[in-house]
Amino acid sequence: MEGIEQNPIVYDLMSEMSFHQRQVDLQDKNRDVIVAFPDVEPFVIQTPGLYDLVDLTRQALAKYANQIFLKIIQGYKSNNINQVTTLCDRFLNLVNDLDMLLASHEGFLLGPWLESAKGLARDHEQEIQYEWNARTQITMWFDNTNTKASLLRDYANKYWSGLLRDYYRPRAAIYFKHLISSLKKNEPFALEEWRREWISLTNNWQSDRKVFATTATGDALNISRTLYIKYLRNTDALGLDGMDSFGKPASL
Repeated sequence: MEGIEQNPIVYDLMSEMSFHQRQVDLQDKNRDVIVAFPDVEPFVIQTPGLYDLVDLTRQALAKYANQIFLKIIQGYKSNNINQVTTLCDRFLNLVNDLDMLLASHEGFLLGPWLESAKGLARDHEQEIQYEWNARTQITMWFDNTNTKASLLRDYANKYWSGLLRDYYRPRAAIYFKHLISSLKKNEPFALEEWRREWISLTNNWQSDRKVFATTATGDALNISRTLYIKYLRNTDALGLDGMDSFGKPASL
């Protein structure tokens, strides 16, 4: 299944089911997988809980970002430019911190996705095409125009380090720029110009050849703890009482 990259045993079996006339013995099926990969030894994996820690922190911060965004829209509707400006900056800083968190674990990197695509190429021209395909799949593809985004935008979006910093953050910054400009000029939101800018950003990013890291950097535990203290421990002090919509943050 495209872009899923989780529990491959389940999706491998799902692909086979149409060829089976009898009920599949799941225990026997899993036994076959273990035999096929005899060198997989779970006890040699170092700090196996770090993936879950990064994923949990990522999810909590993503929901926190949703609350910031709702406050931004609330401020825009009430013509509160100070609130909008302050929270837009906070949102963009949060995206930077999220990218740093994701960079601390190899399971959340953009680099391996792009490098694996390029690795299938037989020549330079094919490499460019395969990288473009990989970038397009996780951003926007099919039938976009200069001012109309494809319905297949963010179809396979990912929380990957590199993608947040170099694509989602600039895209959000374009939107915030037009929000603030609308308030300053007391004019309607420049919808068509905003679409033109972020679609252009997407097209340029898809054709870019920037190389992204394929190995993790930073201490996932320390980064998670730092970001919890910075963003989640006392959300009321930040004026984001909307956190109740997804529950109080758990202690990490």
